Amino acid sequence: MIIVVEYNIKKAIIESYKKLLHYGQELSTERWQGDKPLDEFIEVLNFVFQSKIPEKIEEAKKLIDPILPWADEHFEERISGIPYNPPPSSERWNNINKTEKWYSKEYKDKFSHTYPERLWFKKVFPKGLRYDTGDLYDIVKLLAKEPNTRQCYMPMFIHEDITAALKEERVPCSLGWHFIQRNGYLHVNYFLRSVDAVRHFRNDIYFAVRKVYYILEEASKLNSFFKDVKPGFIHIFITSFHCFKSDRYYLEKYIEKKEREIPSP
Repeated sequence: MIIVVEYNIKKAIIESYKKLLHYGQELSTERWQGDKPLDEFIEVLNFVFQSKIPEKIEEAKKLIDPILPWADEHFEERISGIPYNPPPSSERWNNINKTEKWYSKEYKDKFSHTYPERLWFKKVFPKGLRYDTGDLYDIVKLLAKEPNTRQCYMPMFIHEDITAALKEERVPCSLGWHFIQRNGYLHVNYFLRSVDAVRHFRNDIYFAVRKVYYILEEASKLNSFFKDVKPGFIHIFITSFHCFKSDRYYLEKYIEKKEREIPSP
């Protein structure tokens, strides 16, 4: 297990990249994103990340350095209340290319999953085994009703993803987000089975942080208690933190560039 704890989230990201390059083990896997990988990987197992959530969105953009403007466009899809599949931003994924390869092998006009679809799951699959299914706004309502709840968990990975994987479909990297308020701060614990350090890591951090802002804003409309609650800490637990071997040079240069931007103490 590798652990990174830094109050400054920019420093935490840089340190995460350093740990991956230093401690990562080389391996080959059968598939990546539902397809055959083009290269071997460098991987750290059971990676833990902890940092302070920036107070404001603009600060988060500057420190986390997500891939903009795509990340903002896609985040708006995630909180839109619309279970997009495919999401319109997939035409411009990471400002680079169209994600045609993400279409399901079985359902040709749909992706095997999308984040907006899972976050607003009740609009496509309203009935569960015994109870109605929930969505992101039910998370808001639960937290507003019980500010100290320990039950505020938004799942992403669901039972059908196991059989989808057997069919060599893409399945979510994110397992889910656990939101918890303590002592006037809203924290998020983010669980992932797998993260690509170059293509997803900073975006995933940004999306989790933006969810905290969203939940605080919406919960404050239902319960005035949350008007004084601030963003707390983000804790991330990743089973496989990895990059392609061919990404090593990019990460080394990224580390050099971002360390130059951090003022000396």
